[in-house]
This record gives sequence, C-alpha cells and structure tokens, in this order.
Amino acid sequence: MRSALSSRASTRSFGTPVVPGPCQHTSTGHLPWVASLRQSATSTCSDDPPLHAATLRQLGDRLVALPAPGRGLELSIVTAARAHAPSAPWPFLLHVTTAPADTKVIVGIGHHGDPDLVMHYTVVRAAGITVTGQAPAATIGPVDRDAVVRYLADELAWAETHAGEAYGVLTAARALCYLRDGSIVSKIDGAERELARGGPTELLHRALKVQQGRTVERPPNEAAISFMRSTQAELRAEADE
Repeated sequence: MRSALSSRASTRSFGTPVVPGPCQHTSTGHLPWVASLRQSATSTCSDDPPLHAATLRQLGDRLVALPAPGRGLELSIVTAARAHAPSAPWPFLLHVTTAPADTKVIVGIGHHGDPDLVMHYTVVRAAGITVTGQAPAATIGPVDRDAVVRYLADELAWAETHAGEAYGVLTAARALCYLRDGSIVSKIDGAERELARGGPTELLHRALKVQQGRTVERPPNEAAISFMRSTQAELRAEADE
C-alpha cells in the first residue's frame, strides 16, 4: 500500500501523501482508507488535483492488484484542502474498491462526488490509525452532525431494497449509537449495544451470525424492515429539527 501511494512522491505532479487510516469497520469487512494529498508546487489553485486522470487511473489499477485482508480494501484519495473542511458534494480524486465481487476504480476528476465520504471521513477521524503524516483529527476536519444523520437515514432507506437483512439491521444498530451519543462503533459493537438496550434480540443475534460468517445473508424480512424504518424515522426527526 505505502509503495503504491508513494512511488511517485518525488515527482512534481504527485505531492506528499498523508494517510490517516486504515480503520476497520468490522472483523470481516472492508478496510476503508482516506488518503489526502498536499498540493504540488505546480498547482495553480489550492484545490487543484495534484494528479492527472490517467495517472490516477494507473494508481488505482496498482492498488487493485495489491493483496488486502478481510473482504478487501476500500480507499478514497482526496486533496488535503477537501479533507480539512469536508462538505458536499464530497469531491474526491480517486476511489478504489478491491473486494472480489465489487472491484472498481473511479477517477474523481469531473465526478459529481461521493456521499459515502460522509462516513469515511467521520470514521477515520474518530478511529483512524496513522500510517504516515499527521493524526486523523489534524488532517480531517469534523463532519456536520446533520450530514451524518441524513446519510445514515438515506443508507437505511437504500438497504431496504438493495442489501441483505444483516447489513440493514447492523447499520440501524450503529446509527442508533451515533444518534444517542455521537459514538462511532463497528457493526458488531453496535449490535451488542443495542442488545444491551433491549433491541430486537432475534434480529440482532442473526445479524451478528451473518457478520461473523456463521450463517448466510438473506433478504430483509418484515421485522427487519420495521426496525430499519423506525430507526430512519428517529434519524429524520432529528435532522428535521
């Protein structure tokens, strides 16, 4: 990873990489990274991309070829200026996913942005591990709470028809943790906290088994959809206040 990101660090077009990650969400999930790039000496504006699209694509292809633990690597590269003051439309330079079933390289120049950066920034700022450069909180600015709450509500709405039951249930459990006290937790920790608070026992236990690889995923049943929708309602109620 470090080799792929820094192999062009001495050239004028690349700049200095600062990687305040990774932070693993779950024991079997992706490893999301956020890499911010300081501007090169040739940049004419503080927010100009330090790499050309073709170079970014080459970097993405190199990252896809690297071995990664768990179910793969998820990485976003953004400019240092954007990381320091995160805001919509959540622009990025490069997004890479190496999961075998969802491998992709997306160059962000000219792209409309990636709303998933709302949570990537939030998670890495709260729990990231610095590989090189400054600590995450010194590199990534705070994300507005309303943006996080709205993102979580939208993610649950999406999960009803596009994701499995365990994903939706565990996302709802994590969202409730954030809603109550602003805590950023893994899917497993979120489920365990919700169990301790008297959440839907059968749903949460089955979701944990899926997350831990002890049973297979399935489409969300009526109880799971009800749990997701009630959580959405709580999230949207706060966002609309």
